[in-house]
Amino acid sequence: MNLMLETPLVDIPTVGEKRAKSLEKLGLKNVNDLLFLFPRRYLDLRNFKKIGALVPDEIASVKGKVVAREEKRAHIRRASYLKVAISDGSGVLFLVFFNQPYLKNVFALDRELFVSGRVEIFNGQMQMVSPLYEEYRDVKRDWILPVYPLSSGLTQKYMRKLIRFVLNRVEEYPYEILPLNERHNLNLPNIKFALQNIHFPRSDINLEKARNYLIFREFFILQLGLLLKKNTEQKRDLNTIVKIEDNIIDIFQLCLPFKLTKHQLQAMKDILTDIKEGKIISRMVHGEVGSGKTVVAIFALWLFSRMGYQSALLAPTEILAEQHYINWQRFFLEQNIPVALLVGQLPEAEKKRIREGVRNGELKVLIGTHTILTESLEFKNLKIAVVDELHKFGVKQREQLKEKGEGVHYIVMSATPIPRSVALTFYGALDISVIGEIPVGKRKVVSYIFPAEEKDRVYQFISYQSSQGRQGYVVTPAIEGDEDIESAIKEYNRLKEKLPDIS
Repeated sequence: MNLMLETPLVDIPTVGEKRAKSLEKLGLKNVNDLLFLFPRRYLDLRNFKKIGALVPDEIASVKGKVVAREEKRAHIRRASYLKVAISDGSGVLFLVFFNQPYLKNVFALDRELFVSGRVEIFNGQMQMVSPLYEEYRDVKRDWILPVYPLSSGLTQKYMRKLIRFVLNRVEEYPYEILPLNERHNLNLPNIKFALQNIHFPRSDINLEKARNYLIFREFFILQLGLLLKKNTEQKRDLNTIVKIEDNIIDIFQLCLPFKLTKHQLQAMKDILTDIKEGKIISRMVHGEVGSGKTVVAIFALWLFSRMGYQSALLAPTEILAEQHYINWQRFFLEQNIPVALLVGQLPEAEKKRIREGVRNGELKVLIGTHTILTESLEFKNLKIAVVDELHKFGVKQREQLKEKGEGVHYIVMSATPIPRSVALTFYGALDISVIGEIPVGKRKVVSYIFPAEEKDRVYQFISYQSSQGRQGYVVTPAIEGDEDIESAIKEYNRLKEKLPDIS
């Protein structure tokens, strides 16, 4: 029987209607599904231990012969359990299985088995509870055995037999994601080798090669999907192809009381390039705390407000939203751009006034928290949304903001350190602008680590800073605790003693 990728599993002779339903519970309907049901682990029968050398709480494999067995019924909830003793001459290991009476036929006396599981001590006896097991005569050829997820009616032995049957008879394999020369450059095998060796590896090296290929394939396809999503979302927006002054950043700079850094200027140029190309902006501005990401966001809000559109800045907390509003309210008002703050604690009458201003288009810039996402808030012509600290918002929340207008441009800010490779994986649908320098005049934060025995040096530092009119704070892991825990109460008493002149 020759198989194709779309061949239903129910058409395979050994499956049948009953097993097909069991396989479907695992999400398996056709040959392709089965090929990509990867083992959740492997039973390595090459490196088994002597029973006498087992150590409690380790996960180990042993080979032994069944020397005794007994089936008992527990008093609790009418449960039954099977207890099997195996020995390899160096010691005895007990295997315990609950509510599986049929296993007594598997563990027949003198039958030789491989067993793998976590070692426990119970009533002075070495045991494994519900370990994996294989009969020795069945595994002489395959020393690295795949262990698959199962549903009722399926066994490991049957799943291995089924997948081996499919691998031997499938006429086609999934498409290759890269041509031969590219795979060669990346030291990757082909899809056939990968699927055969992820299921039945002949060596550790083959298993590693198969894993590398399949991991690469999964991420590569993910990246293609993100790229397609990005290209779809960034389709040309004819409504925003507008003429922007060549010196628009210089005009913005004149409105600021400080000078922009090189990286801030580049991030602003990135935004302008997106607009001039007619893209729907989808960009992450990434930089450390204090690097000046907010200024880039304000530039985007200011720019679209000058074009007559509305813009919104979404912050994760009321404190941060208020901080943005306080810091930039005067800037917007000086440019004759109406701005408002919308947070949950505002009086209802004030919220109603703001919602009306947003609905009729009088308010051009709205700064706020999750309150902006409510259905009762309607924008007249929202064109750009900025999200501060994107990792504190869910995907649906961010999408809600973009849905409050047509062709809404989108900028997110993040201070969380994200290596570029990870950023491309998780934020592949976003372009990235990195701000990697701190503006002139910003305080440099320096961290020090002191061993506990040098704590007096820390107190001296606190004393000196206090004498200069500065404040400080101490964080402890507990309010109060025993001698082994640094508590706030204990540290407070210690500070009072060490630094009696400091309040």
